[in-house]
Amino acid sequence: MERFYSVIFIIVLAAAGFLKVGQYAEEHGSVIIDDVKVKVEIADEPTEMAKGLSNRKNLDENHGMLFVFATPGQPAFWMKDMNFSIDIIWIKNDVVVDIAPNLPVVAAEFLSTYTPKEPANYVLEVNAGFAKEHGIKVGDGVDIKI
Repeated sequence: MERFYSVIFIIVLAAAGFLKVGQYAEEHGSVIIDDVKVKVEIADEPTEMAKGLSNRKNLDENHGMLFVFATPGQPAFWMKDMNFSIDIIWIKNDVVVDIAPNLPVVAAEFLSTYTPKEPANYVLEVNAGFAKEHGIKVGDGVDIKI
């Protein structure tokens, strides 16, 4: 009987490990800005881009979402259905080209769109205050690993 419970315990433990790994199944890469590493989920399909971080309760520290565009442009972003404030960091190739810091959660009737001053082919969304906390600024080098 003791052996039976041991086997059950191992199965439950293994299942818990798979569930934990499954929580991060969307995590596909990293973005390093100077020496600051952010683990990112990739949004490169229209449905992923439209959903973004909407309806999430929070975002772990040093985690974010990276939106990938085929060519540089000035994509517009908004805070629809967001539950927490974010910084948006626009990147062209391997350089930060603009930052919209501390974008607040707002009611649907007050939604604004945010676009970069310069064309970008990557957009990184992170927790509000991240850019300031880490001294990230326009012109910083970026290393994207997808």
